[in-house]
Amino acid sequence: MIYSYNTETGEYSATMPYETETGDGKTAVAPPEIPEGKAAVYNAESQTWSLVNDYRFSHKKVDSELNIYDIENLGDIEDGFYLVTNETAENIELTPYKYKIQDGNVVEKTNDEIAAARQEIFENEFFLTSLGYIRRKVSMSTGETKDFLSDLLPAISMGVQMGQTVPILVYNTPDFTQEVTPEYIISLQEAKNATTAFIQECALQLSADFVNGTPLAL
Repeated sequence: MIYSYNTETGEYSATMPYETETGDGKTAVAPPEIPEGKAAVYNAESQTWSLVNDYRFSHKKVDSELNIYDIENLGDIEDGFYLVTNETAENIELTPYKYKIQDGNVVEKTNDEIAAARQEIFENEFFLTSLGYIRRKVSMSTGETKDFLSDLLPAISMGVQMGQTVPILVYNTPDFTQEVTPEYIISLQEAKNATTAFIQECALQLSADFVNGTPLAL
């Protein structure tokens, strides 16, 4: 029998009759038993096999921003990346705010940290007024998305100044210890009438966004 291996990586590929023609390298030296999570690599110069880590199918790698990448090479992952199982990678993709890098490993945050992360995400999408939270990006019935402060506030302000009743959707404060899903956010909706004080609060928020460099919708 002969044992074939990839001539570029040295990875064992197959055991076959000696006469078989392949495009791989060949050796009469039998590879060791290959445990799960390992690969056998042949060194043609020393004519020996070694076992190296093989994470390609069971793991992914993530960078410091928790971006996920496939593992394509044998051996340990490169510096600057962190090893995670496929299951953890799927969870990170769904809820990245639940994870952090600690002591060189990707770990799940504590419940308090997760709640704080949910609140931060929410407060990036909403701003608080005396009437309740206002969604910054509003989906219109036409399918368009409008920025509340730059696109809708002028018309609302004009209506209030003219003494009109201008109802708006506001949102109560979520319970951040639970998942803040779109369905849950909808359950927090409440219709209230815009007031002069509300218009002033929105104007102050618009000014604060400008100072802080928050981009407005184009």
